[in-house]
Amino acid sequence: MQSEHQDTPLMLVVVQPTSFCNLNCSYCYVPGRKDTTLMSDHVLEAVFRTTVGSPLAQSRKFQFLWHAGEPLTAGLDFFQKAMNFCGSFPGRLPVVHSVQTNGTLINDKWISLFKNYNFKVGISMDGPAFLHNARRKTWGGHDTLHKVLRGFNLCRDAGLKPGALAVLTSESLDYPDEIFEFFMENNITSFGFNAEEVENVNSNTSFGSTHADPPQHLRDKFTQFYSRIFDLWWPHRHSVSIREFWDITHVFDAKKTDPDYYRKPLESDALGIVTIHRNGDITPFSPEFSGAKDPQFNNFIAGNVCWLESMEEIQQSPVFRKMHRLIRKGQHNCAETCPYFDFCGSAFVSNRYFETGRLDGTESTTCIFQRQIVSEVLLQKLRGMSVRMQVAGAVA
Repeated sequence: MQSEHQDTPLMLVVVQPTSFCNLNCSYCYVPGRKDTTLMSDHVLEAVFRTTVGSPLAQSRKFQFLWHAGEPLTAGLDFFQKAMNFCGSFPGRLPVVHSVQTNGTLINDKWISLFKNYNFKVGISMDGPAFLHNARRKTWGGHDTLHKVLRGFNLCRDAGLKPGALAVLTSESLDYPDEIFEFFMENNITSFGFNAEEVENVNSNTSFGSTHADPPQHLRDKFTQFYSRIFDLWWPHRHSVSIREFWDITHVFDAKKTDPDYYRKPLESDALGIVTIHRNGDITPFSPEFSGAKDPQFNNFIAGNVCWLESMEEIQQSPVFRKMHRLIRKGQHNCAETCPYFDFCGSAFVSNRYFETGRLDGTESTTCIFQRQIVSEVLLQKLRGMSVRMQVAGAVA
């Protein structure tokens, strides 16, 4: 394990064209979800001028993730305009576009745009109807799963290979079989889990108050959940990808050839991720800081695309430098104290802040649920398999 950390060049640009969302999910952390204000043409052009139109684009491939409340509420015309701006800077390396959507607005016209510009599509859904519809409703209180599945099926049938992202609440943990069966029945072969979290405007969760130290009964429930999901997944491991298992097994494989390897999450790097608000303000590091209020960090705003020639300039901002220094300190603390550092690399920066008020802290509830417990489950499962194989070989 190493405590030094080499920064990654800017690769992921999260664009928030609007904070508006057509759904009212109970655990959403995004502020202003009823505000329909849309990113202006001036700001939209500046997004691409400071990224694909800058010297940065000479040496790296950019990925744009369209995110926020519900990005598709910005409309087809907006996205077509964005693609036109992006394409107005010729001679650069390829650009990758991704969108994380609730899927309810997807129709044939959206499918055409996604296919024309090779979009990667992620769709949020929480599993069977009794779980999904309990938390992911319209503002009028109506169920949404049928619309989400319709959008997912349109993407899949068009060959877009959409992935799914499920939020785990306290209720979800009791139903690993039902959740896995739901994904299999709907031919959803790539998915991941996010534990419901205290973040930004979402100050309460179904897990209660954990303050980066969840009680043992919650740790046990997450262990049991992921253990059962692993058992269900293992026979399908060659055709089904679960993000959390892939992340950890990738570290296992990498350490076979490089014992000093450790995971390097983009959110902890200097320019690994930047998030651009609808008004052009730039938030570095974790996208979840976007819209949060804290005067000591200038509300996590390090600049504005309308003032810059290149995104690299935000590294001169006092806000950026202060955040970077504290995050680096947190990375060092994690590397020195956490036995799971190699599997995590000090990720979940925003979770640590919103739970503890610190950027230089170590553990968060999310890192315990999503990294420590998953790592331990996989280690125990794979060790058990290795022992059984050795015993079987000896008997043979």
